Amino acid sequence: MIKNYFLPFIFICLAFSFSFGQGFETFTNLNAPTGGYGNGSYTGDNGITWTYDGARTVNAGDNITGRSIGFGDSSQGTRNITATTDANGVGDLTYSITSYFTGGTAADRSIEVYVNGTLYDSYTLAAEGPDYTRTLTANETGAVLIEFRSVGSRQIVIDDVSWTLPSTDTLVEFLSSTSTLAEDGLFMDVCVGITNASTTSATTVDIELDASSIATNGSDYDNGAGTPAAITFPQTLTFPANDSADQCFTIFISNDDVLVEGDETVVLNLTNPTGGDSASLGTNTQHTLTITDNDVAAIADVVITEIMYNTPSTDDEWIEICNTSGSPQILNDYTIEVGGSTEFTFPSSGVIIADGACITVSLGSNGDGTYNNDCPFTPDYGVGASTNNTNNLGNNSSSVTLKASDGSTIIDDVLYDDNDESLTDGNGSSFHVIDASLDNSDTDTNWQAVVDGGSPGTNSLVSACSALEPEINIEGDIGAFPDISNGDITPSFLDNTEFSSQIISVGSQTKSFIIENLGLVDLSVSNIEIIGADAADFTVTLPSALPLIITSNTEVTFDVTFAPLSAAGIRNATVRITNNDSADGEGEEIYEFAIRGEAICDAASNIVSPLTGPVNTVVTISGTDLDGSTSVTYDGVTVTHTFISATEIEFSIPNGALSGNIEVTNNINCQSAHAFTLIDNTISSCEGNGGVTPTDLFISEITDKGTGSHSYIELYNGTGATVDLTDYEIRIHNNGDATTSNIADLTGSMPNNTTYVIAVGGTNASDPEGGYTADEFYGFGGINDNDNIRLYFNDGINPETWVDLWGDTSGATFTISTNDYNYRRKNTGISVPSTTWDSNDWDILTPLDYSNIGVFDFSTGVPPTVTLQPVSTAFDCTFSASYTITGTEGYNGTSPADTKELAYQWYYNAPGSVTWTEILASDADYAGQQSATLTITDTSNFNGYQYYCQLREDSATCFEASNAVKLEALSSIWDGSSWSTPPSIDRAIIIDGDYDTSNGTGGQTSFSGCSLIVNTGYTLQVSNNTYIEIENDIVADGDITVFTAGAVVQNNDLATVTANGTITVQKETSMISTPYQYTYWSSPVVGETIENVFSTVPVSRRFVFIAANFIDTQTEIGNTNTFTPGPDDIDDNGDDWQPASGTMIPGVGYAATASTLGPLPAPQQFPFVGAFNNGVITPTVAHVTGSTYADWNFIGNPYPSAIDTNAFFTVNSGTVNTIYLWSHATPENINASGNEGANFAQSDYAIISGSGVNTAGGSGVIPNDFVPSGQGFFIETLDASPITFNNAMRVTGNNDQFFRSETTETNRKVLWLNLSSDNGVAKQIAVAHLDGATDSYDGSFYDVTENKSSALAATFYSIISDSADEQFVIQGKDLNSLDLDEIIPLGFKTTIDVATLYTISIAQFEGDFYTNNDVYIKDDLLNTTHNLKTSDYTFTSEPGEFNNRFEIVFTTQALSIDDIVMDTNSISIVELNDGQVQFKLNSKELSISNVEILDVLGRRIYNLQANSTTEVYNLSKLSQAAYIARITLSNGQVISKKAVKK
Repeated sequence: MIKNYFLPFIFICLAFSFSFGQGFETFTNLNAPTGGYGNGSYTGDNGITWTYDGARTVNAGDNITGRSIGFGDSSQGTRNITATTDANGVGDLTYSITSYFTGGTAADRSIEVYVNGTLYDSYTLAAEGPDYTRTLTANETGAVLIEFRSVGSRQIVIDDVSWTLPSTDTLVEFLSSTSTLAEDGLFMDVCVGITNASTTSATTVDIELDASSIATNGSDYDNGAGTPAAITFPQTLTFPANDSADQCFTIFISNDDVLVEGDETVVLNLTNPTGGDSASLGTNTQHTLTITDNDVAAIADVVITEIMYNTPSTDDEWIEICNTSGSPQILNDYTIEVGGSTEFTFPSSGVIIADGACITVSLGSNGDGTYNNDCPFTPDYGVGASTNNTNNLGNNSSSVTLKASDGSTIIDDVLYDDNDESLTDGNGSSFHVIDASLDNSDTDTNWQAVVDGGSPGTNSLVSACSALEPEINIEGDIGAFPDISNGDITPSFLDNTEFSSQIISVGSQTKSFIIENLGLVDLSVSNIEIIGADAADFTVTLPSALPLIITSNTEVTFDVTFAPLSAAGIRNATVRITNNDSADGEGEEIYEFAIRGEAICDAASNIVSPLTGPVNTVVTISGTDLDGSTSVTYDGVTVTHTFISATEIEFSIPNGALSGNIEVTNNINCQSAHAFTLIDNTISSCEGNGGVTPTDLFISEITDKGTGSHSYIELYNGTGATVDLTDYEIRIHNNGDATTSNIADLTGSMPNNTTYVIAVGGTNASDPEGGYTADEFYGFGGINDNDNIRLYFNDGINPETWVDLWGDTSGATFTISTNDYNYRRKNTGISVPSTTWDSNDWDILTPLDYSNIGVFDFSTGVPPTVTLQPVSTAFDCTFSASYTITGTEGYNGTSPADTKELAYQWYYNAPGSVTWTEILASDADYAGQQSATLTITDTSNFNGYQYYCQLREDSATCFEASNAVKLEALSSIWDGSSWSTPPSIDRAIIIDGDYDTSNGTGGQTSFSGCSLIVNTGYTLQVSNNTYIEIENDIVADGDITVFTAGAVVQNNDLATVTANGTITVQKETSMISTPYQYTYWSSPVVGETIENVFSTVPVSRRFVFIAANFIDTQTEIGNTNTFTPGPDDIDDNGDDWQPASGTMIPGVGYAATASTLGPLPAPQQFPFVGAFNNGVITPTVAHVTGSTYADWNFIGNPYPSAIDTNAFFTVNSGTVNTIYLWSHATPENINASGNEGANFAQSDYAIISGSGVNTAGGSGVIPNDFVPSGQGFFIETLDASPITFNNAMRVTGNNDQFFRSETTETNRKVLWLNLSSDNGVAKQIAVAHLDGATDSYDGSFYDVTENKSSALAATFYSIISDSADEQFVIQGKDLNSLDLDEIIPLGFKTTIDVATLYTISIAQFEGDFYTNNDVYIKDDLLNTTHNLKTSDYTFTSEPGEFNNRFEIVFTTQALSIDDIVMDTNSISIVELNDGQVQFKLNSKELSISNVEILDVLGRRIYNLQANSTTEVYNLSKLSQAAYIARITLSNGQVISKKAVKK
């Protein structure tokens, strides 16, 4: 920092300061060297002479403020600066200090400050780098000697020294800071002095006992009373007024104990000065009294723990002695012998080693000033670092002995030998005892080398000077804190890396891990993250923000939380800890270990409905996570399901299904199982004989649970009589063995047509599996996949009889799975019982389904057969449905006679219900409930209902179930605030509340539907730029209002529109300026009248065009009623336009002027009221075959939506190629030919051509390929075919005229040109190179002629060589003709005979050719070629027709072939900062003369002048887009280059 002074002010300040005797020193005049260090003196800021030693000038880097003084390291010897102040003395002295250079530590940088030779401040830096400011109080009067003395081993810098006048206030302080009293002494006076004693007021001060005192108050010292007691603190001293005598406080020692306790201290503090003249404390506010111990210590219990006998180079030799005894040890007058000779004797007092502490003793030094160079330290005792006294410890072998003060008692004795460890022999290592509690007498055992200079002063095997690096270790925060090794891939609960099972998305569990730093410097952890396949299921919580700084031998704890969010199952991840433990090469800077947990599913299951039903029943499953990989199985077989949402899916019960389990596995691998009971048939009362009546009991069902040993064995009695079960046994044969393994003797009895259930399975036998409790339980083991079960009759009288069998008796495995299955006996068409195994007699299910345990239906009769199933049909937008079945009786025989006839009963299942409901005859929502055909008269409230029919033979106990059918009656109902279901094209739309398609609230936007009903009392408003799309019928019991740019589209040509309410299409004109401006109309509704719509338009200004009256064989000359032969597109006798009245015919055009109501200019509104027109509409048109004139017809868009003209041209191909839209702009003109006194210019028509190339009319707006609703337009019919409108032409948008904002990528290349003048001429033409067009006349699809009655005073047109007599407003040309050699002739005609400026300009262009090339107009009259991309072309002309004057060309001869030609690569365009753009030409010969910026439509944005090879322009106003830069060079060459503005 440079010191800048404002001199006038600084002089004032100095004068003020000197008047009060204050001083400062900024070192601005310091003359010490800036390199190296020196001694010298200089005159400082206050005229005071400063003398320095070992100092230098510091101007930058480590300076404090401007110029500072720096002191060198200890090698400089004395390092200080002194000065004597003026006679005004020194009060407070302030200075700043910081470190200088690097190296060492902050602790190596210290300063002492002396005032008049007394040490007032001693400070060691807390850290390197920061500036520290210190203030001390001296209060010395007169001329004062100040000294700053650097006393550390490293460099420091000081600056900004200042001092104040000494205080005149009363000061009190101790006369001395220390005193000593022997333990057997009597007392000691501790005195306090006073400065500036008040002449009028006494002064008091308190003496407090400092907590750092060691001596015990009351025993080691006391108050000296007859019975000594503890001194009461504080003690208050009083200085009388006008008395400067010292005041003292006496400390007594009444008891001389015999304890060896070492010297003890009493530390006293001065506090609370009061009175005097603003009394305060001086500098010396603390006094330490040392009570010296006079007792002899016992023999010390200490250990020699470290020996450094041979350091590298010249030796520094030392030993370490540690106290591990548990109490302080005193070594006063102890000696150390080396090889039997005394080498060192401890002082006679004060040598106390605290418990756990160590001291070092220097036995030799090389005198270089640094002790133990490999790990420098200052020994506690012995030879100093600067004393050369070495080789006192032999470098080979010797003994070191510690003796007590009696000279004979050996405290410890160690023999060291260089053969025990080579590292200690001159290689920088010390010998250190490994375990101080064991024998340490010989370094051969229990000693090891400590590298890097040993560990002096610490009982450690690691040197503080070893490589300063961290050492990471990870522990699990559990039990005994087990280590987790780097790269551990085996998670375990033992080290906390294995997590318990956790329910997905429900709760979490957290485990903690410890990061230890076993190294000597800070461990920095920059990141802790979870990686691996399932990392998202685990999160890390840190104790603080990263990086984590872990100091040496400390630790931090972080947490890992397991909260699985994804699939069920084992979730594996890895904890990665990135840190700075890299120096040792162990690769622990990336520390990783594996963690693992198991994600399990919530016990809550999905909701399934229904849970019963016939084949084709649609089963709905509601739950969570049902999207993506969700799978569904039925009876163990995967079935296709339909995705409804992430919370709902559905599937159909497949053909051939039996009752079974539905298993759902969602996308997070959670499963749920649901038993489904198939409704197929009931046969118990059926007639006929489809099998053999059972002669005995038989086994009807077997189950085997998936886990445990539980099995059910179900028996059925179909004999026709009650059976005594005590005569029967169940025998289980394990592994196919012929010998019975277990027998169950049954009890009780079984009535006819009942079941009896036995449960087996050891301790699991009594488990009520499936919620069913068996009739009997047996504790023997369950069944296996190769066991068989037999039913025996054994009454103890007759021979036992084998009655029935389940299972293969061979011992082979035969079950469908090892367990988790049902075997159910078929209920008809089989012979039972049987001792022969036939798996075809059984229905087999897996997984297990308990739904039919205890229930069995068996009959020999035959149920009826359904021959025609009911059929589901797609919703056709009508709310009625019917379902029909047919069938035949199961038995219709004569012997026995058939007593039952077919009957029908229909059932329904409501959405969400698990069961089916019989449709009663009284249910008015249905008809035919008990007939073959069920009719639902109004289905609007039954969407999603399912139906099936029981085809019965009279009763509910003999039937065959039909397949299920699901009713679809889709609707979206608007209730005034929200939709019941969002609308879509397959749903019926019901408006039961006011609705505005532009509102947005609650979903009020455009919509599509299959039908529309607007209920009574409500209004549907179709706002501008919105739509409704209806597939079929519209019923407006309420009101529908469609605004000008709104659209109503019906897709079905046969659909109907019912207007019980009011339907209005509100149309608004463009701006109308005068009452005489016409608008072309067409009614979008049925039955509207001219009188109603145009009630405010004068009757004389409502017209309809009668095409049959149009005859055009003569050309009128300038509205003079004189003619020449030939057509002019004007009716010869003026009867083509007739007054309009009555009902407006759909598809017919009408013309009307403005309303007489309201001011002009303004747009005007005309409402059309009635049902929407819809479907195929064919307005009557006229065509005179073979006529020489155009057959003009006035038609209009009949729909309340825009129509696509491309579709219109396609449907009416060959009949019409061009649409003419009235675009009124030119005023009426008495000279314009026509049937009125003044006529409008027919050039005001905008043109839409079948080729897709359109031109603007009077408004200057190029129409798009759509005609808005209510819009009338002219066409020229090309043959006698009718004109057809249909719904396929209708579109939901484009019901207003939109400007083209960008070019659509097509094959066509189009140039639009405008002609204008300074007196109102306006005309547009287009030349288009298109697929399918030629350079010849191709008919009006491609080549559209000028209206012959255009009445323009001036016009221009394109010319086709083979139709030179025609003037073309749109010309189609061969796409391949467009290149740089293309020439497009233009014609020009004017009748204006006054001075007029005409202008030809580019309106817009389309295609890369026009983007990348210049467009020139060549004026052959003036022999001029002008670039229209550069600027518009202005010219004059005499009246006449000029078909050879103008051409559009794409090259010019302005450039000589000898000129230099540059390509686009020679130009660079670079966007700089702040919107600046650089244009640079790489040429030495040429320069840039002009730069134009064009948009992609060819419109010029900027025209910029230039005159050098590099130009920079501010183009900040350009938006982010692509632009064309047209750069004109000094030789006239123009280069176009595309650039993108960012």
